Amino acid sequence: MFVSMRSLALLSLSLTATALSGDVPLWGRNLSLAAPELAQSAAIGNGRSFFYLGALLAVGEPEASRSARFQVSEEGSIEFQWALGLSLAEGLPALDRPALAYYVGSEKHDPLATLAFSYYVFNGLTLGSSPWWRGTEAVPSLSREPQEGEVPLPLCQLTLRALQDVAEAAAMNEDGASDAASDLNFFVQNASEVRRLKKEHADWILARSRDGFKSAELSEAAYFIHGDADLELRPDALRAAALLESAAASSGEAAYLAMLLQAREGDEEQILDKAQLVIQDPKAPSMQKAMAQHYLHRFGGAANATLAGAYLLAAAQLGEPNAQQTLAHAYAGLGVSELSGVQVPGAPNTNRALHFYSLAAKQGRPVSAVNAVALMLRQPGEMTSTRCRKAAETLREVALAYHPDVLQLYSRARKAALSDASTPDALLAFTLLSELGAKNAHTNAAALAKETQSLCWRPQPACEIDYLRRAAWSGSTDAMLRLAALLQRTKDLEGGWRWTKRAEQAGSAEAKLAAGYLQAYGVGTEQDLSGACSAYCSFLREEEPLLARGLAFFQVLRLRLVSGDACCDLPDAGPWAPVGAMLAIVASTSAAAACLS
Repeated sequence: MFVSMRSLALLSLSLTATALSGDVPLWGRNLSLAAPELAQSAAIGNGRSFFYLGALLAVGEPEASRSARFQVSEEGSIEFQWALGLSLAEGLPALDRPALAYYVGSEKHDPLATLAFSYYVFNGLTLGSSPWWRGTEAVPSLSREPQEGEVPLPLCQLTLRALQDVAEAAAMNEDGASDAASDLNFFVQNASEVRRLKKEHADWILARSRDGFKSAELSEAAYFIHGDADLELRPDALRAAALLESAAASSGEAAYLAMLLQAREGDEEQILDKAQLVIQDPKAPSMQKAMAQHYLHRFGGAANATLAGAYLLAAAQLGEPNAQQTLAHAYAGLGVSELSGVQVPGAPNTNRALHFYSLAAKQGRPVSAVNAVALMLRQPGEMTSTRCRKAAETLREVALAYHPDVLQLYSRARKAALSDASTPDALLAFTLLSELGAKNAHTNAAALAKETQSLCWRPQPACEIDYLRRAAWSGSTDAMLRLAALLQRTKDLEGGWRWTKRAEQAGSAEAKLAAGYLQAYGVGTEQDLSGACSAYCSFLREEEPLLARGLAFFQVLRLRLVSGDACCDLPDAGPWAPVGAMLAIVASTSAAAACLS
């Protein structure tokens, strides 16, 4: 694993001690009672406790908000205090306490604190830009909106340095994360229905597999290769190998997967047997045949290191991700076991290593992503903020998808959400994940915040709005529409209009219909019948969905009656047109309201 140069820290820490203590348990507890224990643990250098304190500050938990204090000296050293009463809060400068807590936790090498700090930095969520730790903290940081602008290079380098170790640990957990898909892709809404459908599909696959259908055996093997938490299946390489062995004789795809599985186990005899089956299969893609030839020339009776390397290169160029990563290792000069008996043409070569690491990273290989960043940072040329940010965001993606601590939080969140008695714990877990900027966390936290007030110390639906806003800023058009509807219900009509337009600009047809309705009635924006008309007329093309065309048609008739102008070229409806238009007013108003609910 590569490690690139580290930048100097911007701040130094001044804590009473540096010894680590055990984590303070939060689950199932009153957080206001847990906060002082977190402070004690933080004061002796526990990075995870600083992460938890940062999250409590972010959501506005009263005890932490009242008592957690940071002081930053002119020289840049940080002192953490837990105030007993309000006296210590008087006269202190306004500081970004959540970001400071995450920064300190990051300097104490806590991976979750590092990810939270990087989320704040790269999404413009810190209060100040120079220095980042200063600013007025009028509301919980959960309510902050991202501020656009370039991240200062020293701050970016500081964050990148902290992310490197976290991403490396995550990349090494690639196999351990193989059964985390159900946790990472979990949504609170409709979770029970999704699990039921997955279970029904799995039962059907298993039944067909028992009946001898080879395609079903291949699908069942995939279950045991990767595991599935929704089906309570753990990865089982032996079971997968047995299923692939059964299907390999008649399925080139099964033979290829069996070959790769045996390559991981190191069974040379089985590798050669499956490689022959792949080569003999007339339907096998060239990529698979090239990889099979690589193994034949690596392990076969007439082993040839040069040909093994040539076929490895061919497979990589044809798009095989395992070949791309192994080839990149060779070009990087790494002595991995996969390269024993292989002579790669042109190795070592740093530029080729970076090329093939980048290709493998695009296909989801985390080790390749981390090594590509390390090589990129070694390239000559001035370090820029853009270059630094690209590297840091790549490392964040790896860490959020593979780091054991992140995956443990996802697993806890999913299990708690599926238990009706554990909704507060589920919200706590998704709150912590939201502070990391983790996938689906904002959306799930919003759904749970609607059900419970356990982690919100403001009137509903304040926290639901905040989480939906985070999800919307992350690019979720569904969250944009839900946020727009919720803002309209809370009388923030301008906010509702703004997020409806953002969803429309993101390509949402539902948002385009809703925006036309808001323009027609002047809700949250100036009334614009012409703009509404243009929006509706764009849905009358034959390629548009029938329901959308119907809703738009009724709206066009209504606008025609109200304004007296022909909104679009519609066929003449004869003497019944006024009656149809009156009915359209009722129908379209109800339909548009349904779009906004």
